[in-house]
Amino acid sequence: MAECEICGKSSYDLSYVKVEGTLFKVCLNCASLGNKVEGYVDKPMKKIPPSIKRREDNQVIVSDYGRRVSVGRQHAGLKQEDLAKKINERLSHIKAVESGKRTPSLKLARKLENALNIVLIERGEI
Repeated sequence: MAECEICGKSSYDLSYVKVEGTLFKVCLNCASLGNKVEGYVDKPMKKIPPSIKRREDNQVIVSDYGRRVSVGRQHAGLKQEDLAKKINERLSHIKAVESGKRTPSLKLARKLENALNIVLIERGEI
């Protein structure tokens, strides 16, 4: 049984309607709120083969990430503002990472590693 995307009611009999340009899967009661769309079929979601999925669960950020970013930035001759622009991140994120107040995400850590030629991600113990 699926739920109506407007009222949340569970129903076996849902149809597609367009309400102000947006397609909804709705129950019979909510179908009158829009124009019925005939012949629309859900497209199955593509599954990513297991061989392509990335395993990031054993990667960890080093404990002294703030010092490494600060030293790497200074060694590269960059101000915090310059680094933020270079990697397209907010200045506040750079400041928080350098001060140790915010642990960078793996995505941000990779950007910093590439921009500053430093190591922030290591393999953790499983």
